Amino acid sequence: MQPSARDAYLETQVLTATPQKLRLMLIEGAIRFVHQTQHYWELGRAEEALESSIRAREIVSELMSSLAPEKSPFASQMLPVYGYIFRTLTEAQLQQSTEKLADALRILGEERETWSQVCEKFVDFEADLEGPVEITAPQTLPEPVAVASAPLSFDSERIAAMPIALPTAEFKRAAPQSALPQPASQGVSFEA
Repeated sequence: MQPSARDAYLETQVLTATPQKLRLMLIEGAIRFVHQTQHYWELGRAEEALESSIRAREIVSELMSSLAPEKSPFASQMLPVYGYIFRTLTEAQLQQSTEKLADALRILGEERETWSQVCEKFVDFEADLEGPVEITAPQTLPEPVAVASAPLSFDSERIAAMPIALPTAEFKRAAPQSALPQPASQGVSFEA
């Protein structure tokens, strides 16, 4: 059986996507399935609504499992957020609550916007590369987040007020080959 043109296109998109774009695609998939769940509830098609809800939760579960909180403060901050989305989607399905679906959609929408911006910045950065690039560590690191002290339940105001700091690195164009080399303690040069 030959794959359809749409399936071939999607396969190509996934196989050639950056990790940032893959994450964005997962978030968009979760949003799509949450919308489907709501649509099926409106039509009174409980079985299809359940299937869509399960698929949305599976995607959120995949987003959670891809985080490495021991390696990144960002991941430590996002794990409770994805946990909240998963729990809200589960409660929405059990109670058939459109309000809970809307709450999950709001947070997923913010995530989609964030990762869209990350993908745009990444594309802009790649387009600017024309030779060696020096990557230096940021001068100050964000404060670590204490995950163990996080409460077991979340409300939407608390999630909305949660500060999320992405670790950043400064990217500078390296000096031309004819210029004097910089000391190794200031950064590492990579050839593009």
